[in-house]
Amino acid sequence: MEIIGKNIIHTQGRPTKKEQQKVQEIIASYFGVEKTYEEIANETGFNIKTVCKYLKPMYEEYSKRMTEEFLSRHRN
Repeated sequence: MEIIGKNIIHTQGRPTKKEQQKVQEIIASYFGVEKTYEEIANETGFNIKTVCKYLKPMYEEYSKRMTEEFLSRHRN
């Protein structure tokens, strides 16, 4: 297995915790950018499943927060 990111090259086994954090930082920088997961995967060199793994929870949290804010504004 080879994971290639901007500065991450890992060729065997699961990435270390430090490498996983670096992957997360790189992918998180794309949060809010109007690109598809596939485009982000192509740009970063990471597998699309990896991109989804890190971005999906961020978007879900954002959606939840926006819904709560919307509801709290309309309750008053």
